[in-house]
Amino acid sequence: MAGDPRPEDLPGLLASALATVRGKRAQVPTSSMYESIEAQLEYMDRTVRAGDRPPIDKLKTINVGLLAVREIEASDPDFADALMRIQYLFEQLR
Repeated sequence: MAGDPRPEDLPGLLASALATVRGKRAQVPTSSMYESIEAQLEYMDRTVRAGDRPPIDKLKTINVGLLAVREIEASDPDFADALMRIQYLFEQLR
């Protein structure tokens, strides 16, 4: 995805990232990192679908962008980019 992330991209990015992380969890079911990413993406997806704004204390627990940079970018740059875009857009909801 080229260019700056747009708010209207968030639902599609979440759906795609959820599908990706679920595939990765199927391959590595014991990965606590992928389990954490999936739980965070599910929370963000529920929040976006409900049209809610995330509370600040919950935003502080979202770290998919950090995990993307530290753990995923080298092996799957597209997934890492999606996670970073998702975190950025989700934080803008506040």
